Amino acid sequence: MPLNPEARAYLDRVAALNLPTLPELGAVRARKFLPQAEDLCADPPALARVENRSIPGTGGAIELRIYTPPGDRPHPILVYFHGGGWVLGDLDRVDRLCHT
Repeated sequence: MPLNPEARAYLDRVAALNLPTLPELGAVRARKFLPQAEDLCADPPALARVENRSIPGTGGAIELRIYTPPGDRPHPILVYFHGGGWVLGDLDRVDRLCHT
């Protein structure tokens, strides 16, 4: 199966920047770079609703965000766990990505 054209375009934009890898950046520099990386994403499509929620967890509240697309229901469900390794990123850093 070929890669989604939008994903291919994003990867091509990133490759053209010839950026250092995350291990080369290190955690402190990577945290500063991540907000700038959002500019590499296309503008997200409009959604019917974005809802912030909090659920209790053993280590404290777990923040989550529900994205509801426009159109008739039922909608499929995707649960996205970002891969920041408890070092990089947060709910707001993946918001633009999750809109798509």
